[in-house]
Amino acid sequence: LPIRVAEVRGGGGRARPFSALATDLNAGGLAFVGPRPLEAGTELTVTLPLATDTVEVRGTVLHARPVQHRSA
Repeated sequence: LPIRVAEVRGGGGRARPFSALATDLNAGGLAFVGPRPLEAGTELTVTLPLATDTVEVRGTVLHARPVQHRSA
């Protein structure tokens, strides 16, 4: 599921959103792969395009790890 992610900055402002790919969405949270690393504790807004509407949620990064890219 393609999503849009933006870091929440002090004072409630947001950094420029970036595109990411949700790999797991469930009642406990969301896992996604994005173009840049995020630190645990980072506050985010995530925009989810659903079938009938677009939903924006706010959350905090609990765990992050780099993705190993495979060589061809």
